Amino acid sequence: MPFRPVLNYTDFLDFFSKKVEAVSEATDQASVAMFLPPATSTLNSSQLYTEADVAKVITEALSNSCELDPISTDILKQFLPELLIYISSILPMSQRSAIVAPRLKKTGYDQADVQDYRPLSGLTFMSKVVERLVCRQLVAYIEQNGLMSAIVKVVADFLTTADRGDITFLSLLGIQHC
Repeated sequence: MPFRPVLNYTDFLDFFSKKVEAVSEATDQASVAMFLPPATSTLNSSQLYTEADVAKVITEALSNSCELDPISTDILKQFLPELLIYISSILPMSQRSAIVAPRLKKTGYDQADVQDYRPLSGLTFMSKVVERLVCRQLVAYIEQNGLMSAIVKVVADFLTTADRGDITFLSLLGIQHC
C-alpha cells in the first residue's frame, strides 16, 4: 500500500513556495564568486541511438513500472522485438510525465511536519530509458573534454558551503553564437 502523508498537498506547496522565496531574499544582494574558468568546449549536439542501443538499455534495466506506464515493463520486455521500432523513434507525451509525491526523509521523522518530507518523482519506464541514454552521452562528453575535475570541484564547493550552513546558487548560462 502506498504511503499517504498526514498533511495535504496545499501545505507542501505553501512550504516549498516559502522556501523558494526565502532563498531568493537571502541571495538578493549576494556577491558572485567564480572559481572556474569559462568552458572551452560545448555540447551542442546529441547522438542518435540505434534500436540496438535502446533495446540493450531496456533489457538491462530493472522491471520497475509506474502508474503512468501504459503497459507493465515485463510485457514491454517480452514484446520488445515487435515494439522496438515504435519506442525508439518517438517518446509520446504521455511518457514524459512524472508523479511527484512527498516522502519522509527518514524513518521516524514527524509525519505532521512538512520539513521532514522530500519530493519523490515516479518516472515512467521509458523516461528512465531516455535518462540513461542521455547520461551516457553526458558522461562521454565529460570524459572526452577532461571536465571531471571541474565537476568534482563544483560538488566539493557545494558540500563545503552546505557544511557551513550557507546557501549555494549555481547559474549556468548557455550562450549561442550566431
